[in-house]
Amino acid sequence: MRKRHGRRCANRDRHTTQTTSQATTAPAPADGDAILIETRVRDVKHHKTDVVDFVVGEARRCPAGTGTGGSDGPTITSTFHCRGGTLTVRYAPTQYSLVQGAPWEIVSGTGSFKTLRGGGSMVAEFHDRDHGREVFTGTVNK
Repeated sequence: MRKRHGRRCANRDRHTTQTTSQATTAPAPADGDAILIETRVRDVKHHKTDVVDFVVGEARRCPAGTGTGGSDGPTITSTFHCRGGTLTVRYAPTQYSLVQGAPWEIVSGTGSFKTLRGGGSMVAEFHDRDHGREVFTGTVNK
């Protein structure tokens, strides 16, 4: 389990999260399928995203998907809404900048994502205070 302490920081140019990590999450499974999720962040404050790409193994899994989410302190929970179900992930960026990264893990899924378990690394890049992109990569087991 990850323990984090942090605070939300904002200035005229950006909203960022500053955190410190006291523990690490379990690594992604080494023997599963590769996963890639790329989103376009269209509303940072309400964490609304559009899924640009979502691939598990060699299969595209979420055409025209969207994402929603929120934060509890420094920890962010995002749910990707796809035709075949939903996938919810959790992460807590540690950088105080417009480019942030963190380990991520799957916390739940529905439909065709119900049995997925795993995680990996994510990076977010914000172009301004309201828009950006996120890329999640890792390994999942079914």
